[in-house]
Amino acid sequence: MRDPSWEIDGWELDNGEEYHARSPDTFWLPERQHREALYPGDYAKLIFRIALDDDQDPVSVERMWVVVRERTPSGYLGLLRNEPDALA
Repeated sequence: MRDPSWEIDGWELDNGEEYHARSPDTFWLPERQHREALYPGDYAKLIFRIALDDDQDPVSVERMWVVVRERTPSGYLGLLRNEPDALA
């Protein structure tokens, strides 16, 4: 399994730690120990950057819920629980 690729998949995950560092009072982030202790059935909100076929607005950034399906040596596999607004 590989991480999503902007070039291949047309979407990627943004870094929530960077958002939190820029805006700690308005962008809440759970402690790292909690983020690293998820198990199948747990939910996580991730930031998706999605390529659009729109010259005026070519990128959509959405926060969406993912349910953890599996823990892997490098992280997690999950299932998207939201319908992306950009693709609706």
